Amino acid sequence: MSDRLLALTELIYDAASGGTPWSAVGKGLERLVDARSASLMAGDFQAGTGEILYHAEIPPQAVVAYQQHYRSVDLWTNRAARAIANAPPGKIPRVWTSGHLVPDGEFLRSEFYNDFGRHYGLRYVVGTVVTLGVAGVMPIGLHRPDGAPPFDGQDARLVQAVLPHLKRALQIRHQLRPAQAMASASQAALDGLAVGALIVDAEGQGCSRT
Repeated sequence: MSDRLLALTELIYDAASGGTPWSAVGKGLERLVDARSASLMAGDFQAGTGEILYHAEIPPQAVVAYQQHYRSVDLWTNRAARAIANAPPGKIPRVWTSGHLVPDGEFLRSEFYNDFGRHYGLRYVVGTVVTLGVAGVMPIGLHRPDGAPPFDGQDARLVQAVLPHLKRALQIRHQLRPAQAMASASQAALDGLAVGALIVDAEGQGCSRT
């Protein structure tokens, strides 16, 4: 594994535990393939619990518009999701580049590109949709604008190399969330006490103070 991939892998697992912001992972993915922007999402989008973890160069109002409408007409993401829907459980899907799932002519005529994508430099893409089990799915897309060179096979191979780590990290993140929420609730309850409290472990050693 190259130093660049190794450093990105470390960021990915650190982000899963909350030690690194997902924006650092997104920027690392951009540098990996010289993308101008990126989007990384995770969750159950059909149930309305999907999250956008990273969306560089896309303003907040565009993020809202994507969530409310353009996600449903995003040809590339929808076809990638269908392509992996019947894949064997646990299989890491193939990474695609522009033109493989949606012919360029169809993409350039689409509502998604004309009303949304072209305004934010989403002309070329490399990415896929990864199933995460109970954690939902992970759409990942790295983009270049019109006028830039399209992504090639080497770019796809680089993204393919990090997919197993992104998948595992987001599954870990999903597993940690109940424990993190419980810890936050417990701390909030302690913070609300009118008197100080010291939490100790079985050996009487201090663990938390409020």
